[in-house]
Amino acid sequence: MIVQSAIMVNKEMFFTGSRHGDCFNKMSSVFNPPSINDNIVCGFITDELTFLNREEGYYHAYKCGQCEEQVYVEMTLPDGIYIPEENWIPMLASEDLW
Repeated sequence: MIVQSAIMVNKEMFFTGSRHGDCFNKMSSVFNPPSINDNIVCGFITDELTFLNREEGYYHAYKCGQCEEQVYVEMTLPDGIYIPEENWIPMLASEDLW
């Protein structure tokens, strides 16, 4: 089960919070601003203290019954960006959980 939003920096440092914005606020107190060279990944922490990225988090949360199924919806964004179905992947957001 997913218990917190998280940001992983350089595969070694984690910041957690209810929302990813909370994680970024905590991170900014350590890195002001974060270095462009830092490898930053948004994701989630499970009750087993495992870090999952947004895609992995979706599959885990869906399997645990924490979120609804995501399905591809064809659309073009206002700036003309179109994502074809074969390039679409489900991405979990904290708003999908709580």
